Amino acid sequence: PRSRYSLTSEPLLEVVYLSGASTDVVVLKHRDDEVRLDDLSLEAECSASDHKRYTVSDSGFAGLGVFSAIAIARGELILREWPLLIYPHLLPYHSKLAPENAYRELEVALSKMSVAHRDTFNLLANSHPEEPSRAKGIVDTNALHIGFLPGTDHQYAAVCRDLSRVNHRSEFTPDCDVSF
Repeated sequence: PRSRYSLTSEPLLEVVYLSGASTDVVVLKHRDDEVRLDDLSLEAECSASDHKRYTVSDSGFAGLGVFSAIAIARGELILREWPLLIYPHLLPYHSKLAPENAYRELEVALSKMSVAHRDTFNLLANSHPEEPSRAKGIVDTNALHIGFLPGTDHQYAAVCRDLSRVNHRSEFTPDCDVSF
């Protein structure tokens, strides 16, 4: 089922809550984009046995990270998961609001998440403590660029429970590729 929430009388962005058999995802999208997640052919999350391929543990220098738990062949799928949040790369900043509330659409999107997903989102690292909006700091720290979605004219990013913990910096993970 889809529910749409208008943010203002003429919103630039709107929140679409998509629910499926295995998960739900909150999409903060441009009003004129027709995000069709059905076209993305996202499969269900990996089975329980697939989770034995990796662990999430303290990296010793940058919070929690994803680490291989077994020898993994080049090109082998390690992890597949639905995002917690999909959003446009460029979020509107409302300069007339208090800095901690300046990303209003992001806050509305987070409020539409299930409690479990919102708690998971809030446990992700925030490497931008100078950012007044904690949610924006978490997004800036954990975003994975996913590009154009089917039916859209804008670039998008996603925040995931475990994939966002994979080190994004290529100098640390030169043989690792995260794709959507």
